[in-house]
Amino acid sequence: MNLFEDLPRNPTAIYGVDFSGALYAGRKIWISLAAITGGVLHIRDCFRGLSLPNSGRKLQDCLSALVTFIASHRNSLFGIDFPFGIPQAMAETFGCDNWTGFIFSFPGKFNNPQEFQRNCKEVFGKREAKRTTDKESHTPFAPYNLRLFKQTYFGITGILYPLLKTGSARVIPMQEIIDDKPLILEICPRSTLVRERIADKKYKGKTKVNRENRQQILNRLMDRNVVIPKDLSRVIVADTEGDALDSVIAAYTVGKSLFNPTFPFPPGWKREYALEGYVYC
Repeated sequence: MNLFEDLPRNPTAIYGVDFSGALYAGRKIWISLAAITGGVLHIRDCFRGLSLPNSGRKLQDCLSALVTFIASHRNSLFGIDFPFGIPQAMAETFGCDNWTGFIFSFPGKFNNPQEFQRNCKEVFGKREAKRTTDKESHTPFAPYNLRLFKQTYFGITGILYPLLKTGSARVIPMQEIIDDKPLILEICPRSTLVRERIADKKYKGKTKVNRENRQQILNRLMDRNVVIPKDLSRVIVADTEGDALDSVIAAYTVGKSLFNPTFPFPPGWKREYALEGYVYC
């Protein structure tokens, strides 16, 4: 069966974004551009966030440029890999009963990522709590985990909040689709690899084995109707941190999700998604 035939909608473009909350996020954020043609997902480009117009190495410069970039690409889909929400018990302390209200309240609730993480720990104690969708999709970390809390904080305050505040994009499945607005999905590259049974080996690193594993993952994606030009393949495999590859996996996840006949909704809707968010994988 052709993965990308008979799509319920055909966007102008698909973007996979490997996100970062690092100080110099412009070098860590990678973006893959893809398009669906003739039932095949074509990866057209793969570049760092600092290459965006008016972007730079520093976090705030890159996030501002990414917001502008997303808002300007109507009828496009963006898969981004940071948590769009937090566990319900913490979200309920905001006094909100829906995800959009939570996003609008978030920047005023926490002054910095450390305060966000500290408050989550105060609510949950030593037990690190995951969202319902994290448990179902087997994401590796809770949204406020030591390795993820900055991504969650800056993703919400620097990307989702400004886009929602200006009405420049819609975030699915928590919001209704509006024609001519870019759509944003939360994805997790590792969850996609696990669900697709593509790879269970380490691919982030400088060793020969790491490089071979990155190439193997690309090969497995190409077996699934994904076309990647050789020059881009070399760039993706050469990125030792695996961020370029993660952006390709993000684009693939968006394309794969489009094939789901219930898109933009999950096959089974749970009330927790409306407040915590949902991971497509």
